Amino acid sequence: MSERYRIALLPGDGIGPEVTTVVDATGLGIEWLECRAGADEAERGGEPLPESVLAVIRSADADMAKASAEALD
Repeated sequence: MSERYRIALLPGDGIGPEVTTVVDATGLGIEWLECRAGADEAERGGEPLPESVLAVIRSADADMAKASAEALD
């Protein structure tokens, strides 16, 4: 049986279907845990990094997020 990896995904510029499709094509057993966070989430009226997202990141084997140079005031 192949090993599965749980990766927390925080979509943004350059981190989305164009990346996950390529990773999935490798045949690695990836379970994507998509989270809503960052400036886009704050603009929708949410918190930029809610505790629920931190919990997912902590429970995952790895995380994948966009690089950000934006200030979150």
